[in-house]
Amino acid sequence: MNLSLIVENVEVDLSNLTEKVKEKVLFKVDNCYGIWNIEGRNLEEIEVNLWNKLETYLTVKLKSMEYCKNQPHRLTAFM
Repeated sequence: MNLSLIVENVEVDLSNLTEKVKEKVLFKVDNCYGIWNIEGRNLEEIEVNLWNKLETYLTVKLKSMEYCKNQPHRLTAFM
């Protein structure tokens, strides 16, 4: 199964990072909002795969994330 999900909010663990690294991570956080295409056998696996993809992209551990299914949305209104 392949789903397009809209990442709406992400919180990351910034502890033990230098200010320069924090700045780079926060820039990536701002750019990770939007549509992500994720594959998995079921919804639980898709959510785990999304979590892992975000951690890989951001290079830090996530504290939380919020997402919804692809739909007309304020984050994708101009795409």
